[in-house]
Amino acid sequence: MAATNLRSEVVSLLKDVSGQILPLFKFIELFEKRYHRSISVTEVFKMKDLVEVIDEDGPGRRIRLISGVVCTPAVPDSADSEVHEILEDPVCQIHCPDRQNHLEIMDSALLPSVVISLRSFAPQVHTLLQMHDGYMPLISFPICYEAEFATVLPVATDGGGGVPLEHLITCIPGIQINISNTGIKRVQWAENRPPLDIEYANYHCPTPVMSQQLAQFSREVIDLLKMSPQCRLPFMKFIPAYHHHFGRQCRVADYGYTRLMELFEAIPHALQVMGIGQRVVLTLTHRQQVKRFISELLKVLKSQASKQMTVEELSILYSKVIGRPWDISEYGVCYIEDMLAELPETTVMVTGTGDSMVIAVPRRDQTTDEIERTKQFSLEVVDLLKHSPYCHMPFNKFIPSYHHHFGRQCRVADYGFTKLMELFEAIPNVVKILDDGSGDEKILSLTEPELLKVLAEQVANLLKSLPRSCVSLNEFKSRFLSFHGHGIRPEDYGLTSLKDLLKKISHVVEIEQRNGMDFVVLVNQGRISQLAHRVLLLLMDSPRGTVNNFSLADSYRSTFNSQCNVEKALAELKPFIEVIKKDAKHQIIKLQPLQMLAREVRMLLRKHQGKIPFTQFENAYLQKYGIQLKPVGYGYPSLVALLQAIPHVATVRGKGFRKTVFLSQDFVGKLSQQIPPLTPKSTYNVAANSLEPRKTETPTYDSGITDDDEKELMQIHSKSPSPTDLLAGPVPSAVPTPELEPHALPARSRNLIGLDEAADLIPVQTMTGQGPPGATSSKSVEEIMSSLSPDEKRGQKTPLCMTPVSEMLQFAAQYLPVPAPPAASPEQKRLQDAITRIHLEQTHQVPEQSEEQSKLPTTPKKCRIAAKFKVPIEPPREG
Repeated sequence: MAATNLRSEVVSLLKDVSGQILPLFKFIELFEKRYHRSISVTEVFKMKDLVEVIDEDGPGRRIRLISGVVCTPAVPDSADSEVHEILEDPVCQIHCPDRQNHLEIMDSALLPSVVISLRSFAPQVHTLLQMHDGYMPLISFPICYEAEFATVLPVATDGGGGVPLEHLITCIPGIQINISNTGIKRVQWAENRPPLDIEYANYHCPTPVMSQQLAQFSREVIDLLKMSPQCRLPFMKFIPAYHHHFGRQCRVADYGYTRLMELFEAIPHALQVMGIGQRVVLTLTHRQQVKRFISELLKVLKSQASKQMTVEELSILYSKVIGRPWDISEYGVCYIEDMLAELPETTVMVTGTGDSMVIAVPRRDQTTDEIERTKQFSLEVVDLLKHSPYCHMPFNKFIPSYHHHFGRQCRVADYGFTKLMELFEAIPNVVKILDDGSGDEKILSLTEPELLKVLAEQVANLLKSLPRSCVSLNEFKSRFLSFHGHGIRPEDYGLTSLKDLLKKISHVVEIEQRNGMDFVVLVNQGRISQLAHRVLLLLMDSPRGTVNNFSLADSYRSTFNSQCNVEKALAELKPFIEVIKKDAKHQIIKLQPLQMLAREVRMLLRKHQGKIPFTQFENAYLQKYGIQLKPVGYGYPSLVALLQAIPHVATVRGKGFRKTVFLSQDFVGKLSQQIPPLTPKSTYNVAANSLEPRKTETPTYDSGITDDDEKELMQIHSKSPSPTDLLAGPVPSAVPTPELEPHALPARSRNLIGLDEAADLIPVQTMTGQGPPGATSSKSVEEIMSSLSPDEKRGQKTPLCMTPVSEMLQFAAQYLPVPAPPAASPEQKRLQDAITRIHLEQTHQVPEQSEEQSKLPTTPKKCRIAAKFKVPIEPPREG
């Protein structure tokens, strides 16, 4: 078959030459240009029945077709049973009757670059193909076009902006450019074109390894052409450009081929070879150009908050996002409307016409539940990536890692998306997608703000595990590596030095000079000045948590009777507030979203007397503010975690159904551990009163009441009456629960159905514990307190002052029902009877013994008991 094709090609070439004779070197050159393969002199000499080689002294050796050969042998039927014409004209026979100089035309021909819309050009090409019976030579296409439509093709000027005619023809649906068996390019219909996978399988690919290498080569060619001007590269410059771009040689044999052109023909889905002869140019296929346009257009659209733009804005936004001037001809078409018509509706949505055309990303609106799930997903992504080295993870490993970490599948449809990539693009403030350098794999990484949060947590955990919470700067990297299992790279944060990186988390660590060396020290979170504390109090009580700098200074002066250094206070309150600068002097200070929530929770708890059951907290918040409290909106996975993030306002105590949210001492609470306490001259609502300095508590053995607690309790008792019912308010933390243990009555018959009379109710023991059981005290509380020493006061199990709560408890304890005494054991009963008998003998009131008791012998135990109580031992009884 190969030998027959070679003979046919030699005959076809010599038939097209005037006189059917050519110089041998010229014949070999033309053969290579037409059929894209070489022919040796030895193969020519073997065709003695077709050609003869004339060796002359003057012009040299020449090849001539034997005159007896009128018709060349027919080519056998191909796989698709198509019979190809051996003697095929390289130009159109209808519009090019003069074919004498077609070889010279082919040698110097290069189809022009044109500027024409595909919408008008496609019908014209279809018309030309119908006139030429379904196929026409490509080289004569401009001549046929001019002859048929009486106009020349609009050729691009030297300024550029045009698209090669050969590439533009392949952009028309249903049209393709094919190379015939004689090596002539022709335009034809594409109805019978085999599928791409079948066509690709027909190429030489001996092993699966070769198939993978060929796929890798196609990706490299696409990457190389994307970096080339106009996505075009001359064939002669491919090898040096490949070497320069990838840093290695392109070895054709590594892919199972012997010639570079054969390797290019093996990837028709990615590469188009334009031109013939010495002017071959490589470019991307129309399909690859459409993919490239979609990718870059989506980058531009997603850079906009509204995910849409007009055609007029495209050029400016494209230059800003992509980084190069906008030129539609780089994508193989002349007008943007032609490219937009190729885009699927599920990828890009186009509305309008002309300059008012709007390009947008089609997106189904997420439901409220899907938005909440997406916010929750962003927290899960941070939790997952912070356990990965450098907070990086390959894109293809995210799904199995998510399943392993959380124990459930990641279902993209639950968040309102169809692709995982779209889900990540919906949280650009948390995660970003990077390339690994080779372009084969995508890497997930946290954004810089999230990276700094994770780094701050990692550094804090490291320093807390070290003695004195510090480490030298020189040893920091090695300690970090041994503690977390991976190093720390400042370049991931856009910095070059470790010291600059640590300055980014100055709220967690600081660098100190000790003995001439730099040490990384954990910042003391409690070092916030009194000034900052007061400013935070003012912001908490300001309308909407917002105030300007001048109003803040005036409020501070009128409330605390001192001047306010606003700049210093704002610098110390940086984690709590946001500052908006209007100009050089005017500033707007407002609480951060989390602190605004703390302000609202504080107001809510005040309304409910300082506590709300945890199960009713969300409903109470909804009723007061009209919106649902969603912890995910503040970056926390649950309500408990959210309330734990504002310990200066609220605390959660208890378990199960008893879990309750309490007001933390009217905003101070745990914040007083971070901010020095205040003693302002003027009272500032309730918060100023709660800022009393407290000494270190010294607990006692019983109640834990100290001298300082006594003063605090007396202050509570001496306050003026409040219109609010004090019994409905929270019990002060320093008041212990009294021990309410009424005295037991002797066992007696009781009417369990009727009510006990007043005589059956026994008052509690006096506070001093003196006197016989059951006796009441006529002394007042003040007299009892004055008679006690300080040591006796500390040993009391009941409060030493009368508060409304303690008075109520003492009153209720007097009428508690007395429980039945526990049954005594036989030994205890016998011992009690013996003691009672001895006591009665001393008073000469010995009761008469029963007959059974008189028969009992006197035991040594009874004698010992009698000796212990110093009573005479009765003589032994007879018989």
